[in-house]
This record gives sequence, C-alpha cells and structure tokens, in this order.
Amino acid sequence: MMQWFLCALGSAFFDSWIHASQKIAVTKNGKDAYSRLKILSASSLIAGSIIGIFTCFFTGMPALKDGFWAVTLVTIVLNTLAYFLLLEAYAIGEYSSVYSMVLLTPVFNLVTSFVLVREVPSPLGMLGVIVTVIGFNMVGKAIKADTKEVAVIQQRRAMKLGIGVAIIWSITANLDKLSAVYSNAWVAPAISFIGMSFSAGLCLLGLTLWHRMRGKEIHRENPVTLHTSQSLKAIMLLGVMQAFGAVVYRYSLLFGLVSYTIAIKRVGILFGVLWGVTIFRETGASQKIKGIIIGLIGVFIILLFGK
Repeated sequence: MMQWFLCALGSAFFDSWIHASQKIAVTKNGKDAYSRLKILSASSLIAGSIIGIFTCFFTGMPALKDGFWAVTLVTIVLNTLAYFLLLEAYAIGEYSSVYSMVLLTPVFNLVTSFVLVREVPSPLGMLGVIVTVIGFNMVGKAIKADTKEVAVIQQRRAMKLGIGVAIIWSITANLDKLSAVYSNAWVAPAISFIGMSFSAGLCLLGLTLWHRMRGKEIHRENPVTLHTSQSLKAIMLLGVMQAFGAVVYRYSLLFGLVSYTIAIKRVGILFGVLWGVTIFRETGASQKIKGIIIGLIGVFIILLFGK
C-alpha cells in the first residue's frame, strides 16, 4: 500500500509540473493551433526518447502480451486529442482554474474503471474519491475568483475544455493500466509518446498542406519560432516532466486501483497552488486552505479504508 501511495504521490508532483510546463510552453511558443501541434509533437518525442533510452539500457524490452497494440493505439489517439485540447485550454484560460477542472477525472473513473477493467472500489473508497474531488474543486473555485484579466467567455470555454480532457482521461487511465500490464511501466509510455508525436506531426503536416492548397497563410496568434532559447527550454522542460511523470504514473497504476490512483494524483493541485503563486503570480492562496484540508481528508479515507 505504501509503495503505491508513494508512486501515486510522485505522479501528483510530476503532474503539477506537466500542467505548469504546458502553460509555459503555449506562452513561449504561441497560442494558435499550429504552435500547439508543434509543442505536442516535439515534447512527446522528447518524452518518448528519454523513456526509450532508459528502457534499452536498464530494463530491456519485455514480451508484449496480446492486446497491447490495440490498447496502445486507442490510447495514442485519445491522449493526442486530450493533450491538444488541454494546450488550447491553457492558451486561453488561467492555469489553476483549468487545472482544477481535471480534478473531475476520478468521478468519471468510477464509471469507466468498472466498464473497462471491472474495478469496483469499496463504499468508503468511493466516498474518499468523492470527498477528494469536492475539496480540490473548492480550491479550483477559489482560484477562479482570482482571475481578473481573462475574459469570462474565454475562461468558461477553457474550463469546458478542461472537463472534456477529464472525461477522455477517465477512459485512457484504464487503458494506460492495461498497456502497462501487457508490457511494463517503461515500454508502454515510451511507445505511447512516440505515437503521439507522430500523430501530432501528421496533423501539423495536414494543417500546413490544407492552408497551402487554399492559398492562405497559417493564422498565427502571438507567433514565436521554435528556434528561440526560451521556447526550446519550455518544450524540453515539458518533455522531461512528461517522461518521468508517465513512468511513475504507470507504476502507481500497477500497484493500485485506477480510481484510487487518479484521486491521489489529483493532489497535484496542492503543488499547482504553489506553482500558481510563485510562477504565474496568482493570488488568494489563503482562500484555498479549506478545500485543501477537505481534499486531504478524502486522500486519507482512501488510504485507510480503500482496500
């Protein structure tokens, strides 16, 4: 149980940095669809390459079980869509409010985990998941109250995109576990990230050809080239965070139930509050303490009674 908790908590830490890195990346590289596809393709390639190198030198290639490629293909498609939508959300919305919407993933997981992998949390475990989500959602509401500069319409759209990502991730979380079971905690994310990079690259190529065929230039909002030092650092940071976060996350899925793991992973909002204050200069951290306490109560319910 402790091994699972430490992996899930580590996943929460890296998850908060992944979200922060995504916000930084769209800020440094441009907020249009063309730039988001570049970010997605490049960062996924970096993450997949890092995990792939570690796999070759330290773990080796395991025998892939039946069903691995089918599960991984679906995961690649859904995660490519989810990451693209999340980058769009961060392009138009405030960091912590978008991040808070992903907290709804455990709620959707209660349904998708049962349908896909037949995991049934105990009643107290389900209560812990719900309490965790309620607490951290209170944190999200407190954060949203801080937002002054973002247009209301854009902010609502960003939040809806965040909810859409939460729904997609409630499905892919179960597929991530299956892909790790069918291979291991290293090969599954490596292949998934390489596939995401390839998929985003194809979409980028298609977008470029489509605009050229129509004789129009690609619409760029706040265009920044990938050749600047800051833009490259932002993408490299995102790729590194994704690599380490994905491996720790896969281990936590192998050690525990999907719904419990995702609930603990959402503790990343605590780190997100810290990054919001220190990196993005958000205010009102004191208002979020109540939500944090309630969220932690939910976490302890899962740990103590979630078996």
